[in-house]
Amino acid sequence: EEIFNAKEDSSKFSKIVPSLLKKGIDNLNLSMFSPELKSSILTALGVEYKRKGNLNDAVKCFVLSGNKEKLDEVAEDYERLFQFDNCIEVYRLSNNKEKLLELGKKCLNDGRLEPAIKAFISIGDNSQLIEVGDQCLNKYKWDYAFEIFSAIKDQKKLAELGDKCVEEKEYDYAIKAFQLAE
Repeated sequence: EEIFNAKEDSSKFSKIVPSLLKKGIDNLNLSMFSPELKSSILTALGVEYKRKGNLNDAVKCFVLSGNKEKLDEVAEDYERLFQFDNCIEVYRLSNNKEKLLELGKKCLNDGRLEPAIKAFISIGDNSQLIEVGDQCLNKYKWDYAFEIFSAIKDQKKLAELGDKCVEEKEYDYAIKAFQLAE
């Protein structure tokens, strides 16, 4: 029944949506509508943008309408397209910490350190960040390790990073790490 209502709701605006699409989400003024109607129009518009493959404008519509479920659907589309930065941003907008944690772990297992770091930073999961930071130290990825340990302000790990950088003659990173560790 809910699916039927959703289809009925989007078909309610089938005549107006094409004109709104032409005008573009950035040029719309829907202030004359009630909040409920405005939300329904924006959701219908977002569904159409998503259907046409314009995920960026779909996200704008769903954010303005406050539709977190639809935002999660767009994030899943970004994930299927391997656009992890966009995926993380959309999950962050929908405040879906479970999916961010899941995505961060998946990226970590696949060796995609940068998106894993972004996902864990966005949910503030320090234990996962320390794990990623340790992997970065072992793989000599000084910039990622520095980013992680400076973000969580872990002086002990920063000092450890500094020591490893000195051993490997990476003095720039060593200096930065020791300065933050003080």
